Amino acid sequence: IENKKKLVYIADQSFCVSFSTINDQVKLKKFIFSWYQQQAYDVFEDLILYWKKKLNVRVDSLKIKKLKSRWGSCSSTGVITMNWLLVKAPKDIISYVVLHECCHLVYFNHSKDFWNLVGVHMPDYVTKKSWLKNYGSLLLQNH
Repeated sequence: IENKKKLVYIADQSFCVSFSTINDQVKLKKFIFSWYQQQAYDVFEDLILYWKKKLNVRVDSLKIKKLKSRWGSCSSTGVITMNWLLVKAPKDIISYVVLHECCHLVYFNHSKDFWNLVGVHMPDYVTKKSWLKNYGSLLLQNH
């Protein structure tokens, strides 16, 4: 919708965008990506708060980026970086990725202990991991 007020909303199961110059595809794309990134930050931040309390770990900061080959990463200093495109996935899939990254603050590897910890908190994590392998490429399209 061409309108001076810049806005993104969902109405009747439709993704609606109100933007001042809808014919300027470069600016429109930048606006929509910025909106997605803010949504991603909000969703990921809530899930990080949940999982860091459950695991009793310290997360120093959350970064949102477009990663080429990962859904998330975790540094040994407690910085979690998430791929903003993941926000288009179902919430349980997002939760799995956030849990995965938070578990790295306990085990900074993919050892048996690491996967056991993931499994304690999310027994069906293999299904979610498989979903990402099978459908994750769809989240990357058009970007």
